Amino acid sequence: MGSPSRHTRSRETETATLLRWAPAITTVVAAAATIVAALISWTSERSATDKDYVTLAMSILSSKESSVPARRWAVDVLSRLSPVQIPKELASGLVTGRSIMPSELDPSATRREIVNCLKPVLESRLTERVEGAPLPPAGMTIGDLAVFADQQTGNLDIANARIEALTEAAEVCIAPVPPTLR
Repeated sequence: MGSPSRHTRSRETETATLLRWAPAITTVVAAAATIVAALISWTSERSATDKDYVTLAMSILSSKESSVPARRWAVDVLSRLSPVQIPKELASGLVTGRSIMPSELDPSATRREIVNCLKPVLESRLTERVEGAPLPPAGMTIGDLAVFADQQTGNLDIANARIEALTEAAEVCIAPVPPTLR
């Protein structure tokens, strides 16, 4: 049997090198595992803390007795933690207490109030159809055409005015009235 082959010596050298570095590698792996565990723990704690802050902010905004500075803080917390930007108008309404919180809405009462508010409007002439102007006769003149156009324009004005009135009535009946203005 002769001397060990070059391949065997190379493998023994690699093994010896690996064994020398084993404590350092073990230390690095343990440190990395500790860091990962700490990050997971920190993320979990932060998530729980964020949830607590959202709950507190919603509680402040739901309370009619909350001060404006407290409401402003609550809106800031929700803005910071929300994945979707809160529109300025909504934020302003929440700070002043003029926005209705979802917890304050009773869907069946709201529907009933809207229907009761719109009932006189829906029973009025505003919902009646506006007929088109009668077509001019077959042998029409320019004068007949002008009369038709004038009548059609007048009827269109009536229809547009009704649409505007219905839209305004819907906005009045559907938009919540702030408690301070009731």
